[in-house]
This record gives sequence, structure tokens and C-alpha cells, in this order.
Amino acid sequence: MQGSGAGNDIPFKRPIPLEDTKAGESVSVVISKEALIGTRVRVCEDHRAVHLRGEKGTIKHRWGDPDYVALDVLLDNGLLQLFWFHELQAIED
Repeated sequence: MQGSGAGNDIPFKRPIPLEDTKAGESVSVVISKEALIGTRVRVCEDHRAVHLRGEKGTIKHRWGDPDYVALDVLLDNGLLQLFWFHELQAIED
């Protein structure tokens, strides 16, 4: 799914091992440039804050450099939390 050739700046998604997905859920790692407002995400299972692992939410705001973005995510439990893009997985649920 990677593009090749000079000038190809189309972002791509890296595959996630099947054991990291939940039944009926399509998942991919969030790439900084793909982290768009409104995207549904899940917190990675190896996140340092155990209580946030596996929580789902929606990206509400982007902060910082487009190549290393921080994201405000409104979690489904009502908590607004700031994450680095690499702490999240894009989901389609």
C-alpha cells in the first residue's frame, strides 16, 4: 500500500497484527498526516496509562507540526484527552 516514486507524498497505513484487533473492527496505525479531525480512533493497548488502553474516541483537534502531530481526542466516555498520533489506531466501527 506504499506509494513509490519521487514526489509521491500520499500517506499510507501500516498493517496491524490480527491479534491486536477486536472482532468486527478494521484497524490501522494512525500516521501523523492522516490524523484528521473526525477520525475514529482507539488508544493502543501498550499505552502507558493503563486506564486509557483500548478506549475509543474521535479526533477533535490537531496541534503542532504536521509530521509529528498531537491530537485532542474526545473519548466515548466523555473525557477529552491529548495523545501523540503514534499512541492511536484508526478504526472503522
